[in-house]
Amino acid sequence: MTPSLIGNEDKPVDDQWNNINSKEKYQTMRLYYKIWVDFITRLRSIESNKNNWKIKSYVIMSITMTLNLILLMSILQRHILHSYFYKIYFYNFPILGNSILTILILFAFPCFVINYIFIFHKERYEKLLKKYSSYNGKLFLYYFLISIFLPIILLWGVVICQS
Repeated sequence: MTPSLIGNEDKPVDDQWNNINSKEKYQTMRLYYKIWVDFITRLRSIESNKNNWKIKSYVIMSITMTLNLILLMSILQRHILHSYFYKIYFYNFPILGNSILTILILFAFPCFVINYIFIFHKERYEKLLKKYSSYNGKLFLYYFLISIFLPIILLWGVVICQS
């Protein structure tokens, strides 16, 4: 029996996952879509964004997701697994160029692709705007602020604990 992270230790994780109804399985995707709908609705409501809300929302949300992915992988690799497996090294580039390319390829590119596929491909956002309600930009604002300030707070915590 494998130990479970989601509840009943008597059953393997796969068995537990199969017993969860589809509503619970897709909570994360629904939250992702709600944040997107909230952000798109807010941007479209501002007169100056009428012509460029797609590119603004795409870039801002993808950068925010990139920051979250960097944070997640940093915590996972440094503090949980103690092994750096998600990395690329380009031998012909200086350290700064290597770091920039690594961030672009391993972190930014996947977020941009995921957002394009799930939101903008075949104008899927139109269906999502009909399905989910908006919170006047508040849901996105919370997501954005948490994404920006959580790494800073965690860094402060590490610095204070090490002093």
